[in-house]
Order: sequence, then structure tokens, then C-alpha cells
Amino acid sequence: MSSLESARSTAELTPFRRNPGRLAWTILILSFLVFLGLLATVQFAIRTYRAEAVVRQDVTIEVIRGTTLIRPFASASEFEASTHPQVTEGDAIRTTERSEAVLWLFDGSNAHLWPNSNLLLNEIQKSRFDSRKVEIVMSQQSGNIRYEIAPLTTNERTFVVELPEGQTILREGSYSILVGPEQSEVSVRLGSASVSANGQAIELLAGERSIVRSGEPPSIPLSAARDLVTNGDFGRGLQGWQIGNRAIEDNKPGTVSLILEDGRHIAVFERRESNRHGETFIHQQMDVDVRDFQSLRLSLDVKVMKQSLSGGGWVGSEYPVMVLVRYRDAFGSENTWFRGYYIHNDENHPVTSGQSVTAGSWRSDNTELFSPQHVFPKPTHLLWVEVQGSGWEYHGAVTDLRIIAE
Repeated sequence: MSSLESARSTAELTPFRRNPGRLAWTILILSFLVFLGLLATVQFAIRTYRAEAVVRQDVTIEVIRGTTLIRPFASASEFEASTHPQVTEGDAIRTTERSEAVLWLFDGSNAHLWPNSNLLLNEIQKSRFDSRKVEIVMSQQSGNIRYEIAPLTTNERTFVVELPEGQTILREGSYSILVGPEQSEVSVRLGSASVSANGQAIELLAGERSIVRSGEPPSIPLSAARDLVTNGDFGRGLQGWQIGNRAIEDNKPGTVSLILEDGRHIAVFERRESNRHGETFIHQQMDVDVRDFQSLRLSLDVKVMKQSLSGGGWVGSEYPVMVLVRYRDAFGSENTWFRGYYIHNDENHPVTSGQSVTAGSWRSDNTELFSPQHVFPKPTHLLWVEVQGSGWEYHGAVTDLRIIAE
């Protein structure tokens, strides 16, 4: 080989062949970098696992009254909560017609199930290695449930209640969710909630509620106060009301008519030419559990034009205009609260449940039905409401009858 060829061959040698030490250091450095990469990957995986790893939490059931049933995950059988007061993910809880129960969650929140409520526990979890993350997802399938969401003590908490028509995200506060056969209602007493359905979402603040129907977005925020009387202003005639006479002792029934006065629809009760007892009424059936409300306020406008009996009659139960509410109390007993309105009591008859009004003038009246001064025992379930004229001859009117629940 010539000297020129030898020089070309030497020049073609790689730097690593000409310098083996450099090769060794390069391999060592690359190996160290790979090791650091693997170490970082493992540490990241560990941190991710520790951050994302969650563990299921048990929920304690407190049965307030009646029979509460539990259906464990993947089971078709139910058993009474009183025999096993702990539930977890996948379990379903059902209260019967006259029962109620409270679910106590690990984060301090609770869910109060009123009668005929169904709730499925989808996810009840928190971070396995710390308390940084809490995930609670429930499916309310029917009934009325009060959710009391505790103050946040972790970095992150998701509290979701799924509805047949959508879902709502609850934050610290107090909420009522009512799931009926045709729609759901979300009401906020304290705090704020996000309600979503049909691809749209709204925000609810304290004192607001939203109605969610299948295939529709949530309604715009409405007042959380609900009028439990249907058509109490008679704007739709007497729709929703049953009309009749009862206890007519002389075959002379009274009449119920509607008139328009000052832009308002008025129900008028009148009975003439009688000196025997009779009752003329409009009656509305109700089926409303009111235990979850804090206020139950009855209001109406009333006017009395004529009455033949003095005051409320001999036993204080015959008024020209009366409003009556039939209800069930916490002991399961049925009671009737009533108030009568009269324009004179010349014979000094008992008027314990009566209110004097000026003849021919409108009088607005309000009664808090949860006040023990007015109604005792306290109502828990409204059964019906009625307005009637009672006595011998009577002529009176009523409008704007409401029972506002908040």
C-alpha cells in the first residue's frame, strides 16, 4: 500500500476508533441519561398513580322512620337498611311511602331521602394516598331528596347528581331535587348549582330553581318558591276545582259563579232564601309532602257581601266564606285547619277561627301554616284545600288563593 493510500485509510477511521476512551465516555453518558429518563418516568408514574388512585368509601344510612330498602350492586334482592346501615358504590337505596332516611357521606355531606325516593350510588371515592380529590356521583331516579353539601376541605371535589333528563353539579350549600314522572326540579336554598340537559347548561343561585324536561334544555331560573295550588287565581275558570253542595237541609243549594272584577277573576258563593244549614264549595285534591320546606304560607283575597247567621254560627263553623286545608301531621293523623270570614256577630257567637271583615270590601289575609300559633300539629303532607260558603244565606267572594312553599 502506498503512503497516500495509508493516509486515506487512517483518515477514514471514526473518531471513536481513533479514541476508544471517548467512545466509553459517550456510552456511559448516554446510559446515564437513559437511566435518568427511566427514573423520571417511574417517578412521574408513581406521582400520577398516587394522585389519581382513588379508593371507594362507605356511606352510612340513618333510618329516620319507616322502612328503607337497599339493593346491593348486581343484585335483584333488597334488604332493610336497619339490618345493614353501610352502603357503597353500586348500591341503590329506596324509601317507601311513609319512610325517610339520611345518607351520611365521608366528606361531611348528607342526602335526606323523603318518602318514595330512589337513589343509586355511582361513585363514592376519594384519593387513596391523600385527601386531595373527592368524587361523588349519584343517580336520583325518583322522589324528593335534600342534599346538604359540606364545606370544601380538599383541593378538588366533584359532586354530581344525575337526573333522568340531565344532570346537576352541586357545590357547598343546600339543594332540593324533585324527580317526578314527567320532569325534574332543582332548587337552591344556599349555594349554587350547574344544571345541564340537552346540550345546554344554566347556573342556579340561592332562591332559584329550574325545571328539566326530557329532550329540552333546563328552564331559565325561576323563583324557588312554589305555589302548591293549581289555578288559585281562577284565570282558567274553575279548571282544577271540584264544585258542589253538601249538607243541604232544605233542598236549596247555593251557587258558584265566576265574574271579572278589576281585571281579576273572582269566584262567588251565594245562597238565598234559606233558614237551614248548607255548604257550597270548590275543592281541590292535593298530594304534596311539605316536610322539606321551611315556610308554608297561605294567602287569599276575600270579600263578604251578606250573611244571615251571626259570626260563625252557633258552633263557630258556619261562615259566609271559609278556607279549609286538610293535612296529615308527623304522627300520621289527619287534621283540618280552617279560617272563616264574617261581617257581623250580633248574637255573639264563637268566632275562634274567624276573622272580621268590612262588608263589601276586599281583605287580603295571610297565614303561616308552619307556625304553631296558627296550625298545630305541624303539617307534613297536604291532602286538599277548599273554599266554601256555609250557613243559611250567604254571599261572598274569593280570589288569588295561594299556598306558597319555600
